[in-house]
Amino acid sequence: MIIQLKRGTRVKISDWLVVGYEIENSDGVRRKGYWLYVDTGIKDKKGDTIKGWVMDVYLEEEY
Repeated sequence: MIIQLKRGTRVKISDWLVVGYEIENSDGVRRKGYWLYVDTGIKDKKGDTIKGWVMDVYLEEEY
């Protein structure tokens, strides 16, 4: 399942890959980052919490 979270949605990081990756956005910009496994805290139709991998370049750290 692929979902898009609203800007500002808080997620909890539970794992990450140590190896860095490079991706290219739809606008052609290449970015380097790391894959993080996150828990969104959002329930799907079955009542399970949605979890998955996201590149760290799409997250902002909260202090």
